[in-house]
Amino acid sequence: MDLTITTKRVEELTRDECREMFSFAKNLMAEEWERFMDHVSIQEIVYIFRTTKEKELVAFSFWRVKNTPNSRTKVIYQGKLRIAKEYRRRSLHVIAQVMYFFRKQFRDPFSSFYLMSIATLFNFVSMKKSISKYWILTGLNRHSIKDQEILSPVYSTLNSAIADGGHEVDGNFDNSDLKS
Repeated sequence: MDLTITTKRVEELTRDECREMFSFAKNLMAEEWERFMDHVSIQEIVYIFRTTKEKELVAFSFWRVKNTPNSRTKVIYQGKLRIAKEYRRRSLHVIAQVMYFFRKQFRDPFSSFYLMSIATLFNFVSMKKSISKYWILTGLNRHSIKDQEILSPVYSTLNSAIADGGHEVDGNFDNSDLKS
């Protein structure tokens, strides 16, 4: 796969690096600079994938973790992810996800981590085979009692992220039963 991966804390990104990622992202999907930077500013880490020889940017993946009311439960969020068309289907997002998970687990070995992924229906269908357990978040009271215990901190964190302006929610998501 002849790629290099650079890990950077978001606060260490230079304006030129942000502009390069924005230009790259804009070529893949319409995007405004201000909205791009708003999203970047709430992230913690970015993994930047470049070709080894040409140093050409081919992908980036932003990540952050949110605490929950349970100090031993954390929720990992994938932020902005952009991958050049010719580098898709090479699991770059999975590589970044595993790197981020191990980074967090190593620093906090007694916590449980949950990955919060907002996926399109197409992406969900394609990844469903490779994950051991998943929940579709439609409202806490719609889950079994056992799953409510697991998901309560996740819902709480999602509600907090929505309130903080880090996410937009459309459609039928019912967060009226979230516990803060």
